[in-house]
Amino acid sequence: MTALFWHRRDLRINDNKGLFEALKQNEIVHPIFIFDKSILDKLPNNDQRILFIYQEIQSLKKSYQNLGSDLWVYYGEPAQIIPKIAQESNCSSVYFNNDYEPYALQRDQEIQLSLNKIKIEFIGKKDHVIFEKNEVLKDDGKPYTIFTPYSRKWKANLKEEDLKEYSIEKYSGNLVQKQQGEALITLEEMGFESKVLHDFPDRIAKNEILKNYH
Repeated sequence: MTALFWHRRDLRINDNKGLFEALKQNEIVHPIFIFDKSILDKLPNNDQRILFIYQEIQSLKKSYQNLGSDLWVYYGEPAQIIPKIAQESNCSSVYFNNDYEPYALQRDQEIQLSLNKIKIEFIGKKDHVIFEKNEVLKDDGKPYTIFTPYSRKWKANLKEEDLKEYSIEKYSGNLVQKQQGEALITLEEMGFESKVLHDFPDRIAKNEILKNYH
């Protein structure tokens, strides 16, 4: 089977639950990222967040190329792009990691309806949180409003498997193979500047910072 994996907040290959499951369950996986026009069109053309994300996409793309694959990057409306690519690639499913923002929930619901019409599964996975909102509730099924009892319940529910790391090494051969890399859309083509106005943080926090954190 063939699947798409849609990167969103998760600009990494290792320890990525959705990508891991997509590779484990399918013979061919196409990784993609979409610069969401609905979000970007509201931002100033020198927005440093977009530049930071763009640099991370460049790094992610290189990581895929080192595995003999590539990252396909698009600019537009995800609700239009996802069904079109999935159908053109003969995919039976689209995998992603869950997002919890109101806009993301509405967008994902719209995409799911479109994919249902063409009989393509839309499969979300829990990735950047330990527990989702309905997994830590009071005994009466209602959410906590006080932190301390919530903290106790959270810790009581925590299991070793919740901290498991997902390595794709075993399944990386299921990434779609690409002899020549796909050209990456430029910031200028999306209406943004590439001038760096701030120093971005290191990818890995320094031990001294962690040790001296109050």
